[in-house]
Amino acid sequence: ASRGRARARCLDIGMACAVRPPAAVAKLCGGPDLVPVIRGECHTSAVIVVDHVTAVPLPFPPAVIDRLAHAATLLRRFLARVHFAHRTVPGFMPGALYHPTEAFNLALARYEKVWMPLLASLKNAPGAGAEKIKLAAPLDVQWMHHLHRLDPCAYRADCEQGFGELIDPSDPFLCAGDGAPAADAVAETNARQAWQNVSPDSPFDLADALREYRETGGCFPEFPNSNSMCDSNESSNHACFSVSSDVRGAATRQGGFLYQILPPRYADRTFIRAASERYAKLVALWREFPDEFLVPTYDMDLVWHAHLSTPSAYAREMKRVTGRLVGHDDGVNDRTAGAKLDVSGRMTKTLWHLTYGPADQYAMCGTMWRGDPPDWYWTCGGFNVKKFELVKRTARVPPAGAVCESAVAANSPTTYPVTHAANVVCPIPIAVELAPGVFYAPARPDLSDASSRKNQLLGFSGTFEGFVQPPFNRQIDNGVQYAAVRVDGAPAAYASHIYCSDHTSRFRETWVNFAAPMSMFPVAFQRAHPNAFKDGHVECSFHAQFPIQPCGAPLKFITPIDLRAVIHVYETRRLCFAWCCCGLCALFGALCGYSTPARSDYGLGLCDAAKVQNTSD
Repeated sequence: ASRGRARARCLDIGMACAVRPPAAVAKLCGGPDLVPVIRGECHTSAVIVVDHVTAVPLPFPPAVIDRLAHAATLLRRFLARVHFAHRTVPGFMPGALYHPTEAFNLALARYEKVWMPLLASLKNAPGAGAEKIKLAAPLDVQWMHHLHRLDPCAYRADCEQGFGELIDPSDPFLCAGDGAPAADAVAETNARQAWQNVSPDSPFDLADALREYRETGGCFPEFPNSNSMCDSNESSNHACFSVSSDVRGAATRQGGFLYQILPPRYADRTFIRAASERYAKLVALWREFPDEFLVPTYDMDLVWHAHLSTPSAYAREMKRVTGRLVGHDDGVNDRTAGAKLDVSGRMTKTLWHLTYGPADQYAMCGTMWRGDPPDWYWTCGGFNVKKFELVKRTARVPPAGAVCESAVAANSPTTYPVTHAANVVCPIPIAVELAPGVFYAPARPDLSDASSRKNQLLGFSGTFEGFVQPPFNRQIDNGVQYAAVRVDGAPAAYASHIYCSDHTSRFRETWVNFAAPMSMFPVAFQRAHPNAFKDGHVECSFHAQFPIQPCGAPLKFITPIDLRAVIHVYETRRLCFAWCCCGLCALFGALCGYSTPARSDYGLGLCDAAKVQNTSD
């Protein structure tokens, strides 16, 4: 079909949402791996044969497809290494590289002031140059470089502004300096030597750099080529390089990307090779429909990110196929019906089927949005680092693999993940760093509050400051409110008496009590259960883990309050009271047509426990 005819037909075809899969598909995605069905030869032919549609040649040759598949595999491993950096870097917490924390700000400065000038100087130096010398960048710096490259237009503009030319990475996913060995020891040695030559007074390793940064009160080290030189007209001054794209927002958005590509199928070579071919077919659609905002599925998006990791090759190959540099925008995340992502997703699915035929599926199992990443993903609780697998109380230990996930765990959000005794590597982190002195404290239904009252008597408690937007770019859920709680440091006299259990010398954990306003509950619930509140508030507590702070240093926690779970508890008590207290009156009332009031969810829906109870009933 011609481009105009395809657009006309799009208006007459009712397509299912291509962003949120149907319930049946979503159920399959969490089950056993399904082998994707891709027509045509995967490894020997560059043509996809589709029933009832003319054969459509792929825009990239097989060698490029193979290169992209290999890069996608390396990218997934790199993202896992970033996600678990807190396991090997002292003083690190989960989420430190996903949010504007001290570690993030330091990493950005190291990237701008040391690493990019280093790559530019090697590229212009006589001899092999940066393209032929493998360098294993510090993990935090490599993460900044990855985020920056995700906006190809801004990356090119920043490089040309700072260095007069586009700068390619030495190796986009090879990293070191995080306490774990580099995949290439020679590349790590080369990188350490090059760093020492460019910035001898700043540490290469992340742990050393972070410790020095904190010891100096948050002052950045003296990097070479002071920013004051940016006022000069010297075109060779590399200190003028700075990032213009929103890498802080990109870090938060990309922090959850690994969850979408976590299932084991993404470690399968055949699946990744097929994903690379599907990405090539998406590039062909960009050529045919340049004015459309096309939405890739997650397998295509993984390969797209891998393609963006080599800016020069990406620009060259995209311009040869589409005639332009195709931009990448990961800031379109509104999944509500009628939003840009929803409309463009359905349009992409329609154009895909019109071009490649209905037999070539766009929305394949395991390639669509899996939902918001749960707490266990952000806190890294229940993971075996070496095998990268999740272990649950209700699930057997999943088989080993590059990245393993239990299907039972993915579909059982009511059970909090814990580390199996045989797989304990280090204590389970239960807090995520969101900003300096700000942490996310997840709900812990598997634990009982054993210390908040005692801590409150000692003067250690929380103060409710208000409700905030859901963290991690989560969708708004009226049944869950996120409270901001300020926790002031314990008085010096009580510092040694705070009821904590030290897992390491760096962190403490304890229960914290605070009072939240009753206004967060539906008015009908407030009227039905007035005894649940005291002076217009409801007493809450959460399990907090935090770095050891100087006495009196305040901390802030963001913690969820599951309104559905609270309502379920009080409604269950109400029904039990109605049955237990009536005795013979209950029988008499039943004969008279009287019935016990039914459980109500007050318009918020049932919690997981109530759903299970209703199913058993």
